[in-house]
Amino acid sequence: MLDEKTRECLRKQKAAQAAQKLQLGTTYKDHGLVFARDFGQPLTLNNIGQREFARLIKLADVKTITVHDLPHTCATLALKEGVPVKVVSERLGHKRIEITLNVYAHALSSMQQEAAAKLGKLLHG
Repeated sequence: MLDEKTRECLRKQKAAQAAQKLQLGTTYKDHGLVFARDFGQPLTLNNIGQREFARLIKLADVKTITVHDLPHTCATLALKEGVPVKVVSERLGHKRIEITLNVYAHALSSMQQEAAAKLGKLLHG
């Protein structure tokens, strides 16, 4: 679940993007992206890494991370929210689920603790 600050940031982005689509009309190519360059084109790694990413982090007023931290952050948050490991593994492009399990064991261990606490609460009322 996203926190309110993140939801508000995404709402603002969606509104800005809708305004740009209206302004540009058919020249805007909608690829279904949350963040895009002019005319709806995908951001390039160079664009994200060197110009846009730092600006977006500052705009969102969230903890500073690098572009290379994004998949790790996404996977860790997804696992902590209960997304199945198989789904996370597929989204990361891992060929084997064991890769995901090995890399993200730290997130899974906290899930084990939460599962034990929930089971204990069920058993002991």
